[in-house]
Amino acid sequence: MPTSDTPGPHRRHRSIPDRWRLGLVAILTILAVIAGVSGAYLLLGDTFRAAQYSSSTPQAIEEPNLGVPLPPREAPVDQPESDVHAREGIHPERIDIPDAKVNTIVEPAAASERVNPFTGETVLTFPVPGGPFTTVWWEEGPAPGEDGMAVILGHTRSKGASVFEHLADLDEGAAIGVSGLTESGETVVARFIVTSVVTEIPKSDDSALRSVLDTAPADTGLALITCGGEVDQILSSHSDNTVVFATLDAVYRR
Repeated sequence: MPTSDTPGPHRRHRSIPDRWRLGLVAILTILAVIAGVSGAYLLLGDTFRAAQYSSSTPQAIEEPNLGVPLPPREAPVDQPESDVHAREGIHPERIDIPDAKVNTIVEPAAASERVNPFTGETVLTFPVPGGPFTTVWWEEGPAPGEDGMAVILGHTRSKGASVFEHLADLDEGAAIGVSGLTESGETVVARFIVTSVVTEIPKSDDSALRSVLDTAPADTGLALITCGGEVDQILSSHSDNTVVFATLDAVYRR
């Protein structure tokens, strides 16, 4: 039996040919470059995608004293005052919230049936925005600016990658501007003032969001809805909803 000092059988070590070694280094280098470029693309891409929807913020939102509000719409002679809206509804095209860094488009959409991942139940729910940097108006409900509560929704995802990520941080009194066309074709901006922010509305309770909306503060003219809470890694969804309520301040020509 060989001892530690006795030569034993030798294993033949196969060396990697130089050309293979160089090829492996080249592949690893290329992969590293691709990973770096991909990371940079994601970071810059989010910025560019958000920028393509941005536009100048209407002056009336931040400096309402410089504008002249439109008067309420008069009721037709043959129609009782109670049967018409105090103001014309606005077909929303843009939303601006300076304090939440929101400056993007609004797209109309109807409610649809979806499966609640937390309950497994199929429920009729508000429309879902088409992308992380756009918002959607529930077109079956009231229009911004008219009687009733208009509803606009936007995503909240990772930081820097969604339109409503700062929505829950809004304070009472913050200004919201919704721009668009009136029924008569006039381009206007409706200025809303935040009255309250409700967080931690559980998605595991299908009636929770509806209950919050049904008990909105008096004279609420706009509700903004987004996700909130922790992200369930298994379901890939935020656990809660957040709602911002706002009341109409005035409507201005753009």
